[in-house]
Amino acid sequence: MPHDPTPRWWSARLWGVHALGTVVVIATLLLGWWQWDVSEGHKADKSASLAHATPVPLSDILGHNDAFPGAETGRPAILQGTWVPSGTVYVSGHQGGYWVATPLAIGANGDAPAIYVVRGWVAEPKDAPAAPTGTAKLIGWVQPPEDGGLTDDDTHDDVLPELAISDAMNHVRQDLYSGYAVVADREPGWPAADAATNDGTTGLKAAQVNSMPEASFTTGLRNLLYALEWWIFSLGALYVWWRHVRDITHPKATDEGAEEAAQEHAVPSGS
Repeated sequence: MPHDPTPRWWSARLWGVHALGTVVVIATLLLGWWQWDVSEGHKADKSASLAHATPVPLSDILGHNDAFPGAETGRPAILQGTWVPSGTVYVSGHQGGYWVATPLAIGANGDAPAIYVVRGWVAEPKDAPAAPTGTAKLIGWVQPPEDGGLTDDDTHDDVLPELAISDAMNHVRQDLYSGYAVVADREPGWPAADAATNDGTTGLKAAQVNSMPEASFTTGLRNLLYALEWWIFSLGALYVWWRHVRDITHPKATDEGAEEAAQEHAVPSGS
């Protein structure tokens, strides 16, 4: 039987080609992932900078009759008003315990529209210190109301399954803002941060924020495009690798294809 010189995919003759193709494809994939990670890092840095930007009065972000502006999620706001201790609620399912949230009537009048302020969290409601009273000035990250579709099975107690305004309004007499706020960490240079008065956090552990500001889609866009470019190079390298190996391992198919193409473009001879 005559020896067939045509190599197979696993032939030692092609090991170098396979090694080179593997290295190029893996390298371009990793470079793409690296650029993707850089893009996500830029977004995270931008989000953090927005969350720690100079706070503005709550009225610049949200009015008490306004729908919550999603673009302002996580913005730091200056909150100044009067605590409404009777409206304190405990929100389950947060950090392995309960958020402790008390309404703050914005303004000098305790009957003014109020925004719920998450002052911190405790393992059990019974562990919470007494709710604050009197006036307060603090900085909080504004958040949209929680809307996980959970039902408050007992509207007469002070425990809520989530901080939904429709449930929280059963615990106060005045109007409520359409969102809530979480007491913010103190940032050097923030107005009223170091001079916060009666922020209600004594005896509580710091609460984690659900949602931070989202960076613009253009943030890190250049690195994202670089990532896509590297992944396209990876696909191109994979195709070249496959085509080269196929041409070597299937020379007859390649020759037949070339012959058919030549016949299709051949000029008919004269009679």
